Amino acid sequence: MNTINIHVLAAVREAVDLAGGPSNLARALEVTPQMVSQWISDNPMRNRPVAARHCKLIENLYGIGRRRLRPSDWHRYWPELADAIEEPAKEVA
Repeated sequence: MNTINIHVLAAVREAVDLAGGPSNLARALEVTPQMVSQWISDNPMRNRPVAARHCKLIENLYGIGRRRLRPSDWHRYWPELADAIEEPAKEVA
């Protein structure tokens, strides 16, 4: 049975929102709207992960990190991220 990582689902849905909708995200990534629909589906039988080849562009266009999009295997695709230091969240005074 497939399981859905709710944090990944939230990250992909955030990218959809920032793009202005699933069709706009699909157009930006040169994929079909049906593909994006599979990424944001909360049905475990229909949900598919974002392919690694699209993650860097999502990160560049919308600021959604590759680690958030592929938390279980990002290190296999982008080993350089292992050396990157994540910026801590800044406190608002």
